[in-house]
Amino acid sequence: MISDTAITTNDKSETYKPAKAITSLGESSFHNKNISVEEWALKQFKVDDNFIICYSGSVDSALGIIKTLKRYYIKSNPLKSFELAIDSVRSQNYNETVQFLFSFVVDDKIKLYSYNAKNDCSLVEIPENTLVQIGSLSFTEYAKITNKMYCDHISKLKKSTEQFYQFLTYFQHLGLHENTMQKFAGGLYSGIYLDFEGCHWSDDTSITIYDRNLSDSKIEIKGRINYFIRHDCLVLTSSFTNQKEIFIDSPDHPVYKSELLLNEIEEIHYSLNPKIMVFLAKDERIMSTIKTNGKNRNLHFSDINNDGEFTTEYSYNFIQLLKGKFFPPNNLFNIHWDEIV
Repeated sequence: MISDTAITTNDKSETYKPAKAITSLGESSFHNKNISVEEWALKQFKVDDNFIICYSGSVDSALGIIKTLKRYYIKSNPLKSFELAIDSVRSQNYNETVQFLFSFVVDDKIKLYSYNAKNDCSLVEIPENTLVQIGSLSFTEYAKITNKMYCDHISKLKKSTEQFYQFLTYFQHLGLHENTMQKFAGGLYSGIYLDFEGCHWSDDTSITIYDRNLSDSKIEIKGRINYFIRHDCLVLTSSFTNQKEIFIDSPDHPVYKSELLLNEIEEIHYSLNPKIMVFLAKDERIMSTIKTNGKNRNLHFSDINNDGEFTTEYSYNFIQLLKGKFFPPNNLFNIHWDEIV
């Protein structure tokens, strides 16, 4: 499951402005009349080690349902748990627009369901190897582009985790190039997935946005974003906003009430060693995702300490990759996945 961090709010005040002028990726927050789109929420939840859920639509309604789901969760019957949570809200004359995707393990099988309150309020079981899109982008031309990307490229990757990270990169690149904040989606994308070992948040990640005006060993960096997820909190730093931010899954999350949690997050923040490195060309549809071995010297790039000043040098072949030299011409997107062992 992959979600953005953008939230749409309706405010009738003519003086209202988004709290942030730009997102962590450098996109402009959107404000038009009484509608604002800005970045501030984590939309994925771990209900249980074997149950994950994400939402789009009304934030208050979604959080209310998920809070109820957590409270009355039945480990032996996850589907019934969700139905009970929905029924408890329906009894309160519920009529909000909200969509859910949720997945769980039961009887040694991984199940995926969707729920859309706007339509017939029915639960739909999703067949295996099916791409499902919810939210504002699913009603735009980008839904077809995403489906084509999946069929032509991502589905051909051997491992499901490779597909997962390449999808994360794709959506991040889509937001960067297509100004999707005006389509009510954008900001940083993060993900969570489920297997028979439990649920897993996306690994610690560094995103580099670069200019294709490259030398033989260096790239011109336009922006860099580092993020990690701990204790159901998404923590990021961005050169665009020059600040550290914490996105949580609900207003009653304990992170702001626990000095111990905040100290732990602070320590991780200062010693972060990203496992996923993403490179996005600023003005071209070129994207590269590298699963690193955690070492600062590897096949593609090396960190150099020159009298206390750290720089990164890149191999010639990797520079050619970032220039798009290794891709067929006229591809809709030029994508690359690599794993350094």
